Amino acid sequence: MFPLWGDQGIIAKAFQEMKVGIEIPRDEEEGWFSSKSVAQTLSLVMVEEEGRIYREKAKELSKLFGDKDLQQRYINDFVEYLQNHRRNRKD
Repeated sequence: MFPLWGDQGIIAKAFQEMKVGIEIPRDEEEGWFSSKSVAQTLSLVMVEEEGRIYREKAKELSKLFGDKDLQQRYINDFVEYLQNHRRNRKD
């Protein structure tokens, strides 16, 4: 994961704990991502045996996030919920 601003760092840490991804380490002095740290992290996740758990999680999650019908049902259900629970507005 490549957190740049806002809450991305917190989300990256949470996802790392769940073994969904690995946060790319920053240079401790400057706070920048080095090309070496990016390459090493990508290699770990994409190639090395130690990264197998992350590849397996990606396959598992792709079934959930890649299911367009399921995502459309979530959206429809959410819109329906908002319509059924909206407050009466006085314009």
